[in-house]
Amino acid sequence: MKRLLFAFMAAFLLFSACKKDDSATDYQFEGCQWITEEEEAYGDYPAYKTLFDVGLKSGAGKFTMAMLMLEDMGPFHEGDLVLVSQGSYTYDKSKKEFSDESGTATIKFLSKNMIKLSFDGVDMVFTKVDKPYSLSDLIDPEELFKPEDFEVVPSKDSDWAGGSITFTANRTIQSLTYDVLTDGVTEQDICKTTLTGETLVLGQYVGAGSALADCKIQIKAADEEGNETTCIVTSRAWRPAVYTEYKGEYTQDHLDNGWSRGQECWLGALCADGELPYDGETDSFGGISYTVPDFMEPFGSRDNKIGYDTPNDSVSGTITYSYGALSFELIIDIDR
Repeated sequence: MKRLLFAFMAAFLLFSACKKDDSATDYQFEGCQWITEEEEAYGDYPAYKTLFDVGLKSGAGKFTMAMLMLEDMGPFHEGDLVLVSQGSYTYDKSKKEFSDESGTATIKFLSKNMIKLSFDGVDMVFTKVDKPYSLSDLIDPEELFKPEDFEVVPSKDSDWAGGSITFTANRTIQSLTYDVLTDGVTEQDICKTTLTGETLVLGQYVGAGSALADCKIQIKAADEEGNETTCIVTSRAWRPAVYTEYKGEYTQDHLDNGWSRGQECWLGALCADGELPYDGETDSFGGISYTVPDFMEPFGSRDNKIGYDTPNDSVSGTITYSYGALSFELIIDIDR
């Protein structure tokens, strides 16, 4: 009787075991999310779990494998889902084989809610997720860390003619070239645009009738891989202006016919937009400096001009305006 009881129990256990294996074929693998236990932090990796979405939030016939961050590290924060791989898959339910473009993994059910995934000699144990994770905020590290677009940046967007602009980039600059974009302008010999290395010296440009004209210049840069990018800067034309004044009215004088003894001389500067402001603190016209002969004595400034007294003696000298590579020399000859 005792032997019969043991035989019955053994048969029952064998039947139960067979029944469990058969029913495993009915366990749900697709349309679920699965997650591993915590992997401890090491090296450059934070603590994380691996999430495996099989045709649930990824969509029918699609899978997503992602790292669920358990702590902050670098650009990632606790709770972030970072993409590992995703794509289309097929699942052979009878063979319990999961296949995608990278190969085939075998799935073994350890229980209804636990599987072992084996691929290329690596085993991973997953537990079914009760409350699925949303994949709407999935972070793609390739997008996060993709190289920035090649960009060249000027030290300033514009400057006076004669000034210089340097260019930097987020990659090594292999070559720089420039083109004049503004139509109808002529470059003056007094100051030519030049590009040396990564520094552009801005030339002086005039339009019709020698009127001062601002000029847009396009810089084209290429990196070591042949990628190209451009930026645009502006050369702002300028020139000195000398005036006589009578009853509050100013008349420009080019000094060609000399200057009267003891006559007031008013200095200013012009650009394409009109008069440049005089800055008493820097004693300049919008940053454009000037010097006068020692025999000229300042007496005050107004209306964006600075006034000088000339002597009663017959003398001559040079008034100089300069900005960077561009200078103007005006001979003032007091002889009558």
